[in-house]
Amino acid sequence: RRILKEAVFVDSDGALIPRATVVGLIQAIREFRERMLISCWYMAEAESDGMWRVYGGGSGVAVKSSIGRLKDSLRTEYRFMIGAISYADYKTATIPMGNLFWPFVHKRQEFSHEREVRVAIANHYVPDEDPVMSYQIPGVQSGLEIATDLSVMIDEIVVAPDSPDWYIYVVKGLLSRCGVEKEVRSSEQAAVPVWELDVEEQEQS
Repeated sequence: RRILKEAVFVDSDGALIPRATVVGLIQAIREFRERMLISCWYMAEAESDGMWRVYGGGSGVAVKSSIGRLKDSLRTEYRFMIGAISYADYKTATIPMGNLFWPFVHKRQEFSHEREVRVAIANHYVPDEDPVMSYQIPGVQSGLEIATDLSVMIDEIVVAPDSPDWYIYVVKGLLSRCGVEKEVRSSEQAAVPVWELDVEEQEQS
C-alpha cells in the first residue's frame, strides 16, 4: 500500500496515468486472474536437466512442438493467446499497462530458467451479437478441456533420460491407439558422449 501511494505511474509514451485508473486496473487484474486458464510450455533449443528433474521423474515424457504447431492444433471457439514469458526484477521493473493479458506473460527473474511459453484463455467471452456484454465460459470451474489435433501438435515425443528401455514401446503403443504416428526417442541426456564412443571404437579396432 505504501508503494502504491508513493509511486508515479506513466504509460509507454511517458504520459502520467491517473491514480484511479491504475488502482482500477490492478483490481481488474486480480479479478481476471481467477478467470485465466493457462497451459505452460518450455521453449529452448536444448533439453533442460532441471526441467526433467522437476517435471519428468523416471517416467515422464516431453511433447516436442512449435508455436505454429501448437496454434494450429487447438480446436476451440474461444480466443486464446500464445506468448513467451518476460522475466523481470519485480523490485524495479514495471509491467506495461493497457492489456489485461500482460501480467500473465511476466514472471520474476528467479524463474528465468523455466524459459516458459504460455497458452492463455480468459474464462470469459464477448459474444459477436452483443460486443458490449461479457460472459464467463459456461461450466468452467478449474480448467477447460480443448479438443486438440495431436498429429498437428506433436513433432516428436522424448522420454525421460532415466526411463527404462521398454518405456519407449509403451509410449509408441499409446500413440498408435490414438491414431498418431510420431517419432518416440530417448532423451539426449541418455546418449553416450562422443568421447566415450571414440574410446569404444578404438577398443574394438
